[in-house]
Amino acid sequence: MIGSVGETEFRLRDERAELVKTAKIEIINDGPQKPRSIHQHIGQRPIVAAGNTDGGLAMLQWAAASPYRTLQLVVHHTDGDREYAYDRDPILGSGTGQILATAAEHKWTVIDMAADWATIHPDD
Repeated sequence: MIGSVGETEFRLRDERAELVKTAKIEIINDGPQKPRSIHQHIGQRPIVAAGNTDGGLAMLQWAAASPYRTLQLVVHHTDGDREYAYDRDPILGSGTGQILATAAEHKWTVIDMAADWATIHPDD
């Protein structure tokens, strides 16, 4: 899992060196930045990629362009009772129209949270 990256600062406190996480976001891992971040961290295309909004589309397209077999998963959040139901990312605002259309066109696997998952949060 490769996500957004928060900034860290180097500080000396009482002559001890430390890295301190700040509130600043260094990289928002969304859209075309996703495949770039993956390449930066692991240096190769993933063989399995999963996204849930249009912000993950470039990553799925990049994974699918491999000459080898890959798996593209789209998680569609449709279960407002047990999990979440949204067609627009509540934080980044990305929609799901493009990713769902592209999944249908290329026959990628779409996971419908309400229809495909018997249990989302298991009881302890």
